[in-house]
Amino acid sequence: MMEGVIAFTKVALPYGWLGNMSPYPLDFGGITWRTSEALFQSLRFTDNDIKELIRAEKSPMGAK
Repeated sequence: MMEGVIAFTKVALPYGWLGNMSPYPLDFGGITWRTSEALFQSLRFTDNDIKELIRAEKSPMGAK
């Protein structure tokens, strides 16, 4: 690994808490998302019902 490079590969590894699969909520557009993975996946859609189904998933893998 090159000096100064940070990799987000697995949640349990160093800096893994910064990855999409890490279980930390965030706010975007006045809405709280359980994970950044859920937010990322929902942004692929325009239908609000689909976005809400993704947001309601309890795990990042479920959102994926």
